[in-house]
Amino acid sequence: MEMDIREQQMELLKSVVEYAPKAVGELKKLALEFYGVKQEDSDEYLNFVLENSNWLIEALNATLDLLNKDKKMIDKDEANQIILNLNDALASKVDARIADTLDKELIPLLENFLQASQEVIAI
Repeated sequence: MEMDIREQQMELLKSVVEYAPKAVGELKKLALEFYGVKQEDSDEYLNFVLENSNWLIEALNATLDLLNKDKKMIDKDEANQIILNLNDALASKVDARIADTLDKELIPLLENFLQASQEVIAI
């Protein structure tokens, strides 16, 4: 049974390695837009990208025990705080705050998750 869960987690991490770079790239573009010149559809597109990035957060939660098995790669409390900060920033509707939260918190979290996923898969 436990091996089955581990296999599922490994498959999930492989999907993360495939998908995360695209999501991070889009979030970086959006952060720049929110720092500078927003497009007409920036808010809508941000919602779309965040809905898809939510899958990454769910994958992170589902694989955290495997990621942190040998060494602590991702701090769960810190990750949860980043999501709370993002929700606060989005609720504020302040573009610079949204950009800061994407740029300084969510993107680094997803990049760390990607790196940790790659390391675990390589083991």
